[in-house]
Amino acid sequence: MNNENEKNDFGYDLWQVEGNTVRTAVPAEKPRRRRAQPDRSTLREKRRRQLAMRRTERNRERALYMSPVYVMFLTMCTCTLFAICGIYIYLQSQSLTYVSDISGLESEVLNLKSDNDETELKINTTADLEEIKQRALGLGMDYPTSDQIIYYSTGDQDYMNSSR
Repeated sequence: MNNENEKNDFGYDLWQVEGNTVRTAVPAEKPRRRRAQPDRSTLREKRRRQLAMRRTERNRERALYMSPVYVMFLTMCTCTLFAICGIYIYLQSQSLTYVSDISGLESEVLNLKSDNDETELKINTTADLEEIKQRALGLGMDYPTSDQIIYYSTGDQDYMNSSR
């Protein structure tokens, strides 16, 4: 049997001879494997997964879709929110302005009260009641009689309006 003519299962030479040297082995080509036919259950499972993926994709698209009416509604809500925030900020600034005005007025009232107290103290210290009484009697004034004295009841009020 001639080794040089030996063939493998695919019809290729098993050995290669080059000149007068020793034979070298030729690597055999690997046969191509035929893809195994998937069984029906695998195909069904694959189709089912593809359908589920399509449904999921459609649901995502539907969830992301916004109708013009919905967009207008969201725009109106956003504008309303910004308007309310603007009004709130405006009212806060007005409130701070009023507080500062009130504190200024309160300090002015305190200053006026202290000025009043000082003036009243000056009047009380400069006026000698005994001297005023003597001058009034010297000018012809005399004490009121009982029919000239009228008593008024003021109740809880600090002032009274006289109708006489």
